[in-house]
Amino acid sequence: MNKVLKGLVAVAATAAMAIAGVAGASTAMAEDTTSSGFSITINKTETGHTYEAYQVFTGRLDETTLSDIEWGEDVDGVALSAAKYGNKGAKDIAKELKNATDAEAFANNVAGGNGAKSYLKTATHSVKGETGQSKAITGLSAGYYLLKDTIDSTAAQPAAYTKFILKVVGNVDVTPKTDTPSVEKKVQENSNKYVTNGGYGAGYNDVADYNIGDAVPFKLIGTVPNMDRYDTYKYTFNDTASNGLTLPSKNGVKVYVADDKAGTNKADITSSAAITVEDQNLTVAFTDLKTVKGVIAGKYIIVEYSATLNGNAVIGLPGNENAVKLIFSNNPNQSGQGGSNPQGETPEDKVIVFTYQLNGTKVDATDKNKTLKDAEFKLQRQSDNKWAQITDGKVTAWGDEGNATVVKSDDNGNFSVAGLDDGTYNVKETKAPAGYDLPADPFVVTLTARTKNNQEWDGTPANALINPTNGQFNETFVNNAGSSLPSTGGMGTTILYAAGAAIVLVAAFGIAFAVRRRNAR
Repeated sequence: MNKVLKGLVAVAATAAMAIAGVAGASTAMAEDTTSSGFSITINKTETGHTYEAYQVFTGRLDETTLSDIEWGEDVDGVALSAAKYGNKGAKDIAKELKNATDAEAFANNVAGGNGAKSYLKTATHSVKGETGQSKAITGLSAGYYLLKDTIDSTAAQPAAYTKFILKVVGNVDVTPKTDTPSVEKKVQENSNKYVTNGGYGAGYNDVADYNIGDAVPFKLIGTVPNMDRYDTYKYTFNDTASNGLTLPSKNGVKVYVADDKAGTNKADITSSAAITVEDQNLTVAFTDLKTVKGVIAGKYIIVEYSATLNGNAVIGLPGNENAVKLIFSNNPNQSGQGGSNPQGETPEDKVIVFTYQLNGTKVDATDKNKTLKDAEFKLQRQSDNKWAQITDGKVTAWGDEGNATVVKSDDNGNFSVAGLDDGTYNVKETKAPAGYDLPADPFVVTLTARTKNNQEWDGTPANALINPTNGQFNETFVNNAGSSLPSTGGMGTTILYAAGAAIVLVAAFGIAFAVRRRNAR
């Protein structure tokens, strides 16, 4: 997509026009320079940009003075004058350009600022940019020149229109001002096993893991550029959440201006922003950032909100990505207005949220190959002692034990709970399998995930979750068989019968012995 960046380079008759909007402009007259051999050297050009010079006024050059001004060869001056200046001549119009504001208005009229008609003809002098390199447009005769910067699809984003006025009566060097904002997105990790800050505030980084049902804090951070060259400045955060996150209502979104990315000395400017939340999209828009109190170049615009990790969350990889980009005014000639919609946008910045699944298998304590069905459990997380409420195998919320969901092992002894954070849990068995003892204490399970918790995630999900990549944790839970009383026909009964018989024989022997002793007397 091509975007036309209408900057200005004009040979001006006043010092004000010579310096407005230019960084490092200079004019040098070489001894062998003629009135048809001037050049404009553009410093710090960018790849994907073509810089075109249009002569809008010409005249007779006497040393450093331009006189007898006429329309230049690259502008339809007659039509311009009829439309904008009451059919005045070139000399009269040039005399009216007494300061930078006048020159800017003239340039907008010539180049078609604010979506209006352009009076420029086909450019005959141009040069292609190369990032970081100085490039010269040569073979220029004396006159006022307008520089038109055309961006092609190879240009780096974000890009901003250059806008400057300078006096050219010889060879000129210019460095365009192209200050543009940037944006970052961060998610707050709730685990204390990671020490992350990086200047963004405690816990804020690129990667986090949570339970389904948890509120996940996010932060969007935009820089404030120099907006002096603009009449108005549009500035819009465009934030997109994955299907695994439920965005808050717009009342749950807060906007601040702060001294740094962490939010030092932040002041609430929520009322100055237009906030829209629709499905998975959240936008925070300023129609004119220049009018917002406390917002100046070098400050930060910070958007804070929490989204709830929901039942659509992906378990393990590829995770639940979320991205933001910033859309901003990038043409000071049109102040972000006009039908051509001259706005730039930053590359997306992403963060990612993970959640995991516990797979349990119930087995006999002495024979691990023997699985046990119909064991019943409740799940408690140790971080706040709340109990899991589960629907279709996924956590939906956390609350009191009285509202906890009972999970049962199937015919193969298996059960699972999805939507868990990295951390430690109590698995409380509430009903043992038939013939087995109920454990006195809950089983303690620790899910330990390895994630890349820093500020340097490259945007590839596989580089954010190191282990387990599938998000699955497998655990075995044992039960001890209960003690059984002897049953009819068993060895125990035989022993009892034998003991009884022995007692009978001893008794009979004693009786017989007693009778014999009595008869002997």
